[in-house]
Amino acid sequence: MPQFDFYGTSRDAWQNVQNILAVSDVSAITDIWYERPEPNVYAAATDAMADEVETKRRIFLIRSGVHLSYQHGLVQQRSGPKAGLYRIAPRELGEVLELTLPVCFERESQLWLSSGSLFCAPEFFDAEAEDWRKPTAEHNAFYRDVLRLIKASVRRVKLSSSTRWLGPEALSLLQEGRARVADRG
Repeated sequence: MPQFDFYGTSRDAWQNVQNILAVSDVSAITDIWYERPEPNVYAAATDAMADEVETKRRIFLIRSGVHLSYQHGLVQQRSGPKAGLYRIAPRELGEVLELTLPVCFERESQLWLSSGSLFCAPEFFDAEAEDWRKPTAEHNAFYRDVLRLIKASVRRVKLSSSTRWLGPEALSLLQEGRARVADRG
């Protein structure tokens, strides 16, 4: 169950999304509430996608040729304020990577950086076989390719007793004393 954590500003995060979607065989689904069981699939980083990411910062990355099961991967909320709307159930959707973008927040006149992550689930629901299975070799290679793209835009930096991966704007803000890492540990 590979996971890579990294820090960045909104600008750093959006640059990662643009870099990933610039690869011709990658598309993304935003993790928002849907009125119908039909998610928004993006082949490029658009203004509409940016607006959706402002609402919820998780994106599901899909490599070309992967069959997704919207029937299983979009679940209708039965009760509460979102009753009738559909949400993404990533492991039931199929072979996707989960990209959670880093977030910044201000507290006591200080900018705080929190982490984002790239995650590959240990198993997925295969709708054709109607069974759970482990990621394919192609999916694991896809994870490594996306990880390489993210690592190309961040720097490994030692902070106190730990090492973190930071986007360029986040690193600059930290060096200038204008930001702090929220979950340094």
